[in-house]
Amino acid sequence: MSTTEHLSHRRSAIQPDLLLSAGRHVRVVDAAEPEDVCLGVIAMATGRRVRIRLVDAFPGDWSPGHRVRLEMLSDGTVWSAEVEITNVPDPPIWLECSRPQVIAGRDRRAHPRMACRLPVRVQRLRPNGVEPSVAGRACDLGAGGMLLAGVELAVGDVVELDLLEDVVDLTADRGVSEAGSVLTARGLVVGSRADAAGTHYAHIAFASLNERAEETLEHLLSELTPA
Repeated sequence: MSTTEHLSHRRSAIQPDLLLSAGRHVRVVDAAEPEDVCLGVIAMATGRRVRIRLVDAFPGDWSPGHRVRLEMLSDGTVWSAEVEITNVPDPPIWLECSRPQVIAGRDRRAHPRMACRLPVRVQRLRPNGVEPSVAGRACDLGAGGMLLAGVELAVGDVVELDLLEDVVDLTADRGVSEAGSVLTARGLVVGSRADAAGTHYAHIAFASLNERAEETLEHLLSELTPA
């Protein structure tokens, strides 16, 4: 089971200048093996190349000449373009790719979502470290991501998510930090809002899952009801 969204039939295209701006988070997806995904931030875009600072684990078999897909999430749409890796340093803390000429768009959500009420431990990842864990809950869950409630996050935040075995005390950090994890995933916040009662919600797209995590997620989804 792949956690990467599939292209829909309804597509549009825009010029890449609107999206290849420094500081924008992107997902880098292997064009041939879509389960190989990592997160990055665009550090520089020129007329011929794009440099991406990696904030996620680097797939070890990527090298110059390898084809990957850049995915940028904005306004409910995934904008994507295939590019060629042109340079990888050692250690691989960034990638340099060819600059795309056209970026195509598709609907962000391509997986059915299942209704749930699962406790989640959330850590926001920063360039210089991580923030303390906080507790939230998953309101729905799918192969590509989740809707998280109870944690204030901003679009573009990178987070580490642990779906927990037991309900945790939202007022006790010890309860958050010591609860056992059923599933761990890293994700990108692609939507954020608050309702009239002041509850914060964040739409999170999963970045990558290992084989064991994919199997666990598939098992969880099989036990839930469609949202």
